[in-house]
Amino acid sequence: MTMPILLSQWILAQQGEDAAAAAAVIVMMIVMLVVIVAMLALVAYVYYILYTGLDSVPPEFRTMEPGMIFLMLVPCFNLVWIFFVASKIPESFRNYFWSRNDQRYGDCGAAVGMWWAVLTVINCIPYLNILTSIPTLICLILFLVKVNEMKNAVKASVAEG
Repeated sequence: MTMPILLSQWILAQQGEDAAAAAAVIVMMIVMLVVIVAMLALVAYVYYILYTGLDSVPPEFRTMEPGMIFLMLVPCFNLVWIFFVASKIPESFRNYFWSRNDQRYGDCGAAVGMWWAVLTVINCIPYLNILTSIPTLICLILFLVKVNEMKNAVKASVAEG
């Protein structure tokens, strides 16, 4: 149920003085609020992981500033910006590794990142999102693992000198 429907049920319950129904509606609203806050925190943490990954790349090799990742928090705009994030992060890592003649990371997660972006946009289509939500999550996890792996490699490389 959505918040407006729950609120209207609560108002109706108050008018009929049905205390049990009013309490149930309030509990449902609190649970929904907790779930929404938890989901936003999870999304922010994912973007923070991407931020720290891009921030580990020396500035001269970046194709995007790390703070720009948080533009993904803007509703609707994120459906376009995700393609920039999914392409610019791997491109930045690729620039860094290729400058050191290190080819072991291949496309630096560009393919997985682009699949994540495409599937995320497809998730906005009703009924089709049932089929694409799990593959989207898998691609996101693979992309985050790749970014974290490359971040650790960059930090180790910078520490070595």
